[in-house]
Amino acid sequence: MSVRLRYSDGESAEQARSLKQPSAVDPVVLALALALHERLYTRRVSLHAIGVTLSNFARDAAEQGALFDEREAGRRAALCEALDRVRGSFGHGAVVSGRALHLKGRVNEDRHGFVLRTPSLTK
Repeated sequence: MSVRLRYSDGESAEQARSLKQPSAVDPVVLALALALHERLYTRRVSLHAIGVTLSNFARDAAEQGALFDEREAGRRAALCEALDRVRGSFGHGAVVSGRALHLKGRVNEDRHGFVLRTPSLTK
């Protein structure tokens, strides 16, 4: 995964890291993206763009659980797979987290989720 930040003054910064083990679990991938973002965002300048790139995919790679956390890791992976199936059938906005619940009905949606339009991100 790589994260690239572009600041409003034209400067940019980028870092890349690999997951220690393959994973299809959203929180694992999100945690790495947020860690890279925290490491990169060091300037007191507003951001113009944030890019996240995922690569080197492994087909049907299972997530290795911890020795005593195996049952919980299996449940989390099963939950993410079920959410992916529901979203694949009914669109990404069919299931939203509590943080995004207030956006339902107030923000336009398409098959990929909420359509966010902000002056700083669109032309």
